[in-house]
Amino acid sequence: MHKGVPVLLLLWCACFLCVFFCVSCTLMTAVRVFVFVFVFVAWCCCCCGLDAAAVAVSASSSSSSSEPVLARLVRDNSNCSFESHYPYQYVTYKTSEAPVIDGSLDEPLWQEVAWTRDFLDISGPDFPTPRFKTAAKIRWDDKHLYIGAYLQEPQIWATLTKHDSVIFHDNDFEVFVCPDGTSHYYKEFEMNALNTTWSLCLNKPYANNGYENSSRVFGKHGWDDPGLRSGVYVDGVLNDVNVVDKYWTVEIAFPLTALAYNTTANVPPTPGEYWRINFSRVEWHVFKNGSHYSKVPNTPEDNWVLAPTYKVAIHRPEYWAYLQFADTHVNGTSAVKDPDWTIRFLAMQLYYAELSFKMKSDRYSADLAEVEQYTPIPGALTRGCTGKISVSVDAEGKHYSAHVPDVSRRRVAVIRDDRYLIVHDT
Repeated sequence: MHKGVPVLLLLWCACFLCVFFCVSCTLMTAVRVFVFVFVFVAWCCCCCGLDAAAVAVSASSSSSSSEPVLARLVRDNSNCSFESHYPYQYVTYKTSEAPVIDGSLDEPLWQEVAWTRDFLDISGPDFPTPRFKTAAKIRWDDKHLYIGAYLQEPQIWATLTKHDSVIFHDNDFEVFVCPDGTSHYYKEFEMNALNTTWSLCLNKPYANNGYENSSRVFGKHGWDDPGLRSGVYVDGVLNDVNVVDKYWTVEIAFPLTALAYNTTANVPPTPGEYWRINFSRVEWHVFKNGSHYSKVPNTPEDNWVLAPTYKVAIHRPEYWAYLQFADTHVNGTSAVKDPDWTIRFLAMQLYYAELSFKMKSDRYSADLAEVEQYTPIPGALTRGCTGKISVSVDAEGKHYSAHVPDVSRRRVAVIRDDRYLIVHDT
């Protein structure tokens, strides 16, 4: 029997005696009994060479395990999983037949898969629940990623008709895809209820001096997605103020080669791989103005998303949802969390710490002691959740590259000041 087991039995006995004396005697007597047994248990721990944390770990482990206690402590330390910060994840199943892209989601390939969760406010779950329901479904094959979405809406309207207009000036549905998880060269797509679309590629987020590559900006030389197909179905009457509408649905076929342009992503994806994805719905407050709808003056739009970015800024790819590819039968694959999550998350903690430090000092720092106090989660970089972190800064302090190694696996996350994030074997 494992040494930790009798110690735990003594602890259980202490709790039992406390309950017994609370019922049959006085509270003070129960407290005295508990203190006596606790002191005795602590003495036993010292004699056995165990500390309280080791007891907890040993009790949850197999008696035949030869894994060192310290390794189990690191493995089981929930503080290093950062599980509460893990983004939403969706398993997308491969389909053998392509959908008819007409906006209607009544085909069997859509009916057999689950909806995502309902969209949230972009600032997070602590903010007001969206006024109308939005949810999506995702399928894929060797050539396309298919998106279907449902948007509840009593006032369906749209005005923009020119391709590559700034669609979010209307109510719209938006898709963001970062195939290799680097936060660079991700793709954005927007459409309104008239099926007017806008396709663009971002070399990096705007906050990192990224720019839009599209035909809207560069004309015929700009990035576009000529193979993309989209459709809209309206349950109601578009742009009719006299009709109370129900919903509109959208259907999109994205060529995988276009989504993976200028990235290291596999095409087609390998089952088990992850892409990062997000959906956004822009919803304006409107009122009936004669025969048409008008926006309520001085009222900002609502932004509802699949994965919140915790501020009104969708271009934060590190917060986007995980898309896990599967080629089994529908519901035959369980969601498996990204094993690189911890070092990815901590690399971004370092990124934000360096960013805050630079705002105060006008430079980046190679000294982790200088910047770790600025991590969004205090102590995240110094609690033993990674191997030794190294930061290289140029002579002017304007650029850096940091290596955040996994504490137990031969993997390392590399983050740069321009938000470029990769993970590779060491």
